[in-house]
This record gives sequence, structure tokens and C-alpha cells, in this order.
Amino acid sequence: MRQIKLAEGVFNKIVGTNRDVSSYDHFINIEKTVGSSPNIASHMKEYKSMVKRYRPKFEKLASLEEIIILYRIRENRDIQLSTQREYIYARQACPRSDIRNQDIRLCVANTEFYDMSTYETNPELIQKADKKVCDVLDELIREKEKQFLIYSN
Repeated sequence: MRQIKLAEGVFNKIVGTNRDVSSYDHFINIEKTVGSSPNIASHMKEYKSMVKRYRPKFEKLASLEEIIILYRIRENRDIQLSTQREYIYARQACPRSDIRNQDIRLCVANTEFYDMSTYETNPELIQKADKKVCDVLDELIREKEKQFLIYSN
């Protein structure tokens, strides 16, 4: 799948996801596989201490980035229509830390009701797909904002 240019964040890469180890944990874990001198150990101790102290702030920033990214995608939609068997699907690129697919995929309509030679430019289908994608994005935004409020308290 192509890269989602609106999904580039800073802290969401540092903090990691359910599937990806955080950058700082990865950096710390390398220490287990290489030799470590006393000089490295003292600096690593300070590094771990600072990560522990600042981790909640990084996670909060990553959470804010997720919300901003979702709003950017919501305001700059790029919906693709496709068919599979007798259905027309809409697909919108969207980073999702909770699932493997980095997009939203929705069934929009049954192919029997549309001219398949022009379905990709059919205004009714495009509007229907846009509404469904917006509904999903709005729900994702609400969930992330709710999580952020809980996390911030």
C-alpha cells in the first residue's frame, strides 16, 4: 500500500504501537546484545531515567498527533472505489495502530444497481462512499479524543 503522506508524525514513531516496539525501548534493548563498558552503563542509566520521566509526555504528544492526523485525513479525503464480486467498496488510507490494515474499507453498494463502466465517477456512489468514510473517521476521532481526555487526567 502506498505511504500515507498525511500520517507522518514525530512522537507516534518514537512511542511505537501495539505492534511496534518504541524507539527508546529498541535503543535500550540493543544493550542486551552488545558489550557494555562502565562508561556506557552510566550513560545508559541516565538515559533510562530520562525516558522514564518523559515517557508520559511523549505518549501524550503521540496521542495528540494521532488526533491531528485523523483530522487531516478527514479534511483531505482520497477515497478509492473498487469492486469485488457483486459489491462496490470504498477505501480511504488511514493509519490505524489497532489493526494491521492502514486504511478504512467499506461496502458502499451492490453492483447490480450501477453501470459498472462508470461507477468510479458516479456522483451518487461517490457521495455515498464519502458519507460512510466520514462517519467512520468521525467515530475514530471521537474515540481518540475521548482517550486523550482520559489519558490527560
